[in-house]
Parts: sequence; C-alpha cells; structure tokens
Amino acid sequence: MNPGKDSRRPTSQMNLLVRILLGSYLVYLAFDLHRNLSQSPVYLIAMVVFGLVGAVLVVWSIRRLLRGEFDYLDSQGNIIVPDELPEEEADFQDEEGVSE
Repeated sequence: MNPGKDSRRPTSQMNLLVRILLGSYLVYLAFDLHRNLSQSPVYLIAMVVFGLVGAVLVVWSIRRLLRGEFDYLDSQGNIIVPDELPEEEADFQDEEGVSE
C-alpha cells in the first residue's frame, strides 16, 4: 500500500443507497422472525441481531447521505475531487456564499 495515498475504499451515493436497502431488508427479516419466536431461542437471537444491524446500517447510511459524506466517482471508480467536477455537477460559491 502507498502510505501517501488515502487507503480507504470510496463510498458513492449508490453504495449508501444499497446499504439503506439492505439494512431495511434486515429490519424486515427481524420483524418476520417474530412469529417464530416460540419455536426456538435461536430465532430471538437472530431477530435481535438482524434488527440492530439493519437499524444501525440504515441510520448511519442516511446520515452520511444527508450530510454529503460520500465520494464522487468517475466511470472507472476513481475519486474525483469536488474542484475537478464538471460545471453542471458542481455547485461553486464565492466568499460571500453567492453562487457563481
């Protein structure tokens, strides 16, 4: 690994949306397991784990999406710095906060 480069994996808006969908599905599975609770305690453990992991995944991903904490990627998957975005995708502002 190159110590000078950012070694984290890029997170795009699509990645966050997929995480929201997967987390929602885990929460759905947790509620669906509720009717099998009387059969085995394993269902209770699975219900709690699926519910917690799904809820954390959904909340964390929505928070990152709303805060804009994601990377812009080009067609090859490389991270684009916002200053390098094409003009129609970037929202540039001057020092007074007025859009150019």
